Amino acid sequence: MLLIEIGRELKRLRLAAGLTQAHLAQMAGVARETLNRIENGTYNDIGVKKLQALLEVVGGELVARPAPKTGRPDFIRRAVSTANTSLRDRLYADELVQA
Repeated sequence: MLLIEIGRELKRLRLAAGLTQAHLAQMAGVARETLNRIENGTYNDIGVKKLQALLEVVGGELVARPAPKTGRPDFIRRAVSTANTSLRDRLYADELVQA
């Protein structure tokens, strides 16, 4: 799952819990601006502890699982790998998808 997808799910869980961004951010100990950027897919690098704190408040959890086998190449990951050889700043897959 890409970070942009996690952000969408976090927003869904937050709204279902009846929380504002400000309230969730305060409860999890993160800045509201950080939460906003995660939910909107513009935050491309968050620590696991922060993400877990946010998810715990809304009843979610961070789980690692094998990626589904699609039988086709992951062109987004390939493009990111290629781009990272020539860019000063690291490019992340969710940024490329959003673009």
